[in-house]
Amino acid sequence: MRLRGATELVNAFVGVQMDSSHPDVTLLDQAFAGWLEDWLGRPESERADPNAFMDTFGIAFGQSLVEGLGLEWKVVIDSDGAERFTGTRETSWSSLRIS
Repeated sequence: MRLRGATELVNAFVGVQMDSSHPDVTLLDQAFAGWLEDWLGRPESERADPNAFMDTFGIAFGQSLVEGLGLEWKVVIDSDGAERFTGTRETSWSSLRIS
C-alpha cells in the first residue's frame, strides 16, 4: 500500500518514524518539501520520474482527509485512465472539473 511508502519517505527526509495507519500531515508536508528540494537539486539527467512520489504523497494526504474530515475515496475514469480523489458523499460528476 502507498501509505507504507509515505512512511518510508517521512523517515528518509524528516528522520521521524510515522505511524502508517494514521498519516500525519505535518510530517508529510516536511517530507514532501525535503523530497522536492532533493529532486530539484539534482541535474535533470539524474532525476527520478516524480510520478511514483506524487502518487505516494497524494494517497497519504488523501487518506488524512478521509480520516480527519470524513471524506471518501472516489474514482473518476475518462479516456486517459482512472484517477483517485477524495470527496464528500454528495460529490457529483457535474462538480468535477477534469482537465
